[in-house]
Amino acid sequence: MKTKLLLFLLLFPLALSAQTVTVQNRVLKSSTFQAQGHGGGASTSCTGSCYSAVPILAPARVVCPAPPGQTCTFAIEVQSLVRATPNDIGLFQYVGDGVYLGSLPGSVENASYVWQIDGDDAPKWQSVSFTITVTVRNSAANQSHQVEMDLACYDGGAGDGCAVATGPWGIYYPATSIRIDVFRP
Repeated sequence: MKTKLLLFLLLFPLALSAQTVTVQNRVLKSSTFQAQGHGGGASTSCTGSCYSAVPILAPARVVCPAPPGQTCTFAIEVQSLVRATPNDIGLFQYVGDGVYLGSLPGSVENASYVWQIDGDDAPKWQSVSFTITVTVRNSAANQSHQVEMDLACYDGGAGDGCAVATGPWGIYYPATSIRIDVFRP
């Protein structure tokens, strides 16, 4: 089990390494808001020693209002009710365009946020809020960039697979939402 956790940490190193990044002199240019109403949610599962991911909501296309070669900063906030199987890892992972502001220089890795770590032995619904910041660079004027947040699980070492889901499953659970704010210098 410890070997599997070590492998997970090597595959997703940004999930547990926090870094403060200050981005100054930015102006909010637009916001895109996605929400899922009652009666459904994202879910994925796999069997054996595995990893599985699915978009939380449909990927969004967001415009960076700038000429070619210029950048925009996207602040992407996810709020959701989530649950994963016992003794497995539940996480959000950014897989859209751009570079995560917390990545190491030259890194192309996307950011992830672990909200359940191996060792939680009871599946329970929990409310999670997470914001990731990425920088995109336009290759054309006012380019549209893909923004996608995935819900994922990783088998915690038992080899029995994993499953993960977002709410809502009824009228008393909050909806899943993603807000994408676009900033320019």
